[in-house]
Amino acid sequence: MAMGIKLLFTAFAIVVGIAICLIDPKADNAGPGWIWRLGRYDPIRNIICRPDGALRRYTKVGILLWFAVFLAMIWLIAP
Repeated sequence: MAMGIKLLFTAFAIVVGIAICLIDPKADNAGPGWIWRLGRYDPIRNIICRPDGALRRYTKVGILLWFAVFLAMIWLIAP
């Protein structure tokens, strides 16, 4: 993978990481029920958010860790 593409992916991941840090975890982040397939009882929604729509304790940390792993894969695995 070319160095320019790696830098582009890195910049994108940093911008997304900063945007994730700006999310208020106590606000209703789940949105309205019609967005989810099964409404308020959707299993994916319940993994990410509490019943009131607030993010669970380690959701933001998990998302940021996922982006860190993504960057490590780009820099260490991709030739």
